[in-house]
Amino acid sequence: MKRLTVCLLAVVFLMSPQQAVAQIHIPDTIKGKGFFIGQLNLAKHVIDFFLDKRDAANAAKLDSNYIGYYPEKLMFSGGIYNSGGWMKVGTDDGTLNLNSDVSDYLNLRACYRGLSMSFSMNPFNMFGNDDTEFDISFYGDKLVFDFVYQNSETMSGTIGDDDDDSETIELNKGFINRRTITLGAMYVFNSRRFSYAAAFDQTCLQKRSCGSVLLGANYLYNRIRVNFEELGNIYMKSKMLGLGIGYGYNFVMPKQWLLSISGLAEVGVWNKVRSETTQDLADLLNLIADEDSEPIRPIETYTYDRPPLIFIPRLAVVHHFGRFFAGFTSLGTMHFAKQDDESNFNMVFVSNLLFGIRL
Repeated sequence: MKRLTVCLLAVVFLMSPQQAVAQIHIPDTIKGKGFFIGQLNLAKHVIDFFLDKRDAANAAKLDSNYIGYYPEKLMFSGGIYNSGGWMKVGTDDGTLNLNSDVSDYLNLRACYRGLSMSFSMNPFNMFGNDDTEFDISFYGDKLVFDFVYQNSETMSGTIGDDDDDSETIELNKGFINRRTITLGAMYVFNSRRFSYAAAFDQTCLQKRSCGSVLLGANYLYNRIRVNFEELGNIYMKSKMLGLGIGYGYNFVMPKQWLLSISGLAEVGVWNKVRSETTQDLADLLNLIADEDSEPIRPIETYTYDRPPLIFIPRLAVVHHFGRFFAGFTSLGTMHFAKQDDESNFNMVFVSNLLFGIRL
């Protein structure tokens, strides 16, 4: 059983892509005797053995004049995550403006040599916010991955004529639901001297200001559901894949301040839009529609007649003071698409206000 445990731990941590702090040897930090303490120390030695080899290989690829590592091995941090979004759809007949409530989540994180575990919860649901959100990011040397999921039940806004306020109709919460999924990948060309992990993951140190050209790809899924209760629902689903380039820069400022700004501009190379309407609701809408309007079909699919445009901004501000650090990070995803006389703008964002300590 002990041999099996060692082998499994070896496989798990060899496969881990996280950037970690370089160490040569770390003595036992868990004092005491007994089977449980012995197993913990055995696991720690196995982890350190493989992390030492991985760190040595990583250190050979980096420019130590620009990127360094903290001497502390253990890091604890906590923070408040925020997420939200808005959308605007414009046509010749009027404009739809929607935005969701900003959701707040408490997050706790423990990190040992770059290998981290985190826990998040939303205690603010008790105040009536039913939105759900999940996001995960990986900041490696050359590659950055992001996954963001948002399900908003708090969309509200207006629909009507921009030039005539009397024609504007208020849309209350619960009538429209929006679900979005963003999956992104980014390649960092100057990974020897530019580190995203220094600004967003706090697992390494940016010593000097430096930038890098970026190559990115993003998949976006957006679903709008309009709830007409007993009459049924209307679903508008859009999917798109974007490819593009960008640039990022880390500004190393006096007194251990770090500012990171980057952006990706992408063009949609593939997209698909699908609308679904229940038959009873489609019949009713066709009955009350103008004679010149095109009939509403239960299922319609099409593609945008122009390639959608996608922009991914990213910002981080971090301050270190002794073993403590505090910072703010933010990631946004926005896209613009046009079909005939209709324009569609969407944006979602996640941000984090954090505070941590290294031990």
